Amino acid sequence: MDGQWYGFAFDLDGVVLAHPTVPDNVGQTLHEILGGTPEGLAAADEMVTATETGKWVDYTYLNPQSGRQETKHTWIVKRDDILIASGWYETG
Repeated sequence: MDGQWYGFAFDLDGVVLAHPTVPDNVGQTLHEILGGTPEGLAAADEMVTATETGKWVDYTYLNPQSGRQETKHTWIVKRDDILIASGWYETG
């Protein structure tokens, strides 16, 4: 973890396996944690469809550096049965 930069991981069912800024998220599903995308889709449903070539998903989430809910742009890559993600926050 480095400021707003951190990685997290979840399985193909959307169960969080690792999350450095909110350890309590581990064991929860992305549906329990996340809301929708700007397009009105469930962010969790979009995230679990990432492939080996990767996928961007945008959603609102708590920025650990600012303490505010902000739009997060997350890159997700599938490796075997695990999805690995990291992203950046859009302030303002």
